[in-house]
Amino acid sequence: MNFLVLGINHHDTSKEIRQKYAFDAETIDQVLSALKSKIECHASIVILSTCNRLELYSHGITEECALTCWDILTTWTGAKHITPAVQKKNVACFEHLLNVALGLKSQILKEYHITGQIKAAYKQSDRIGCLKHPLRRLFEHIAHFSKDIRSSWTDKPSLGRLVIQHLKDFLNIHTQKILIIGAGALAKDLITYCPARWHHNISIANRTLERAKTLISNKPICYMSLDALETCITKFDVIIFAIPSEIPWISSIIADSKRFTLIDLSMPSSINTSVQTAENIKYYDLDDFVYTSSHDSHYLEHNYRNLKNTLQDLVELMNFEQKRFMLKEYRLKMEAIYNTVVERTLSRSLQKDPSLESVKQTVYQLKQKLLHASSVALRQNLLISGDYSLHISPYAQPSVTSESFESLPTS
Repeated sequence: MNFLVLGINHHDTSKEIRQKYAFDAETIDQVLSALKSKIECHASIVILSTCNRLELYSHGITEECALTCWDILTTWTGAKHITPAVQKKNVACFEHLLNVALGLKSQILKEYHITGQIKAAYKQSDRIGCLKHPLRRLFEHIAHFSKDIRSSWTDKPSLGRLVIQHLKDFLNIHTQKILIIGAGALAKDLITYCPARWHHNISIANRTLERAKTLISNKPICYMSLDALETCITKFDVIIFAIPSEIPWISSIIADSKRFTLIDLSMPSSINTSVQTAENIKYYDLDDFVYTSSHDSHYLEHNYRNLKNTLQDLVELMNFEQKRFMLKEYRLKMEAIYNTVVERTLSRSLQKDPSLESVKQTVYQLKQKLLHASSVALRQNLLISGDYSLHISPYAQPSVTSESFESLPTS
């Protein structure tokens, strides 16, 4: 196998550094398009970019090539080269991705939005044409296993839920007006956990009014465009940045006005350092919302063996997928040899002597038999060598397809 993950995350990289390497979907599109020309046609790359991690998953390329791709990714917007803190191959790569998908490597332990972010990364790579069978199947199997494991969990920790709980615990929210900037998945999460009695004190500001209107549905929540904020932002007491927001005037107005509570959940940060430390500002960022309950620690301790068994199942499945892919590639190469050499020679001969048509049919039948015989021989050789994963029928595998992602939340 030749699976590899390179990356940085909140465990080993500070927020100040991570925000330099936080890329939006448009930038990832550009990077994937550039990397597509640098890898072989059978190779794959998936880029996972969230507020807490930047990871590059690859298959079918050397470690040296993967590091080159990492350099292109991290320096794309002009940032300096950064050495990946995470470098894991094959089984260690599988284990890492499974733990990420389960939220076991998240700041908020077991948070579920990461499944939607993985789904988006997988689909984005597929759309650009950077995803081939082995890595595709890895992500599909991960979707299946993580969905199955999460189905037994009773709670759904999320960043939005923690923020709302913080507001309940520490602020007299009944008399304060709240502004949420952004109308994406995080804003939706915040609205979901807001008590109904808060709705009349909440406003949503977004670039697209239609999206904000869709988000609030029939709730008594105000919505406005970002352009309208400049004249009314001082009316609010709590401002939550749910998306990176490039509003040049916002920092100066906030710093020179009344007391604000700023909750900056964006990556990169929307608020400059001078405002974060201003006397009239009570400032919170992503690193202030870390969640690990005693129940979760108990869960991890008592379910470690189950996760290891799941990982072993995943390894066996990927061994099977790898060998099936190898057999398929072998047949495709043999077909290519036939088409470029034998077929061309026969075509030239037929032009000179049309009576050789029967010879062409005989050669075609011989090719089919040779392909079948050599494929069977290769398969038997793999089994004799001790790799029993090929005993597994492809029809005996779990029903894991790209549709497995459709039931996961979209980030």
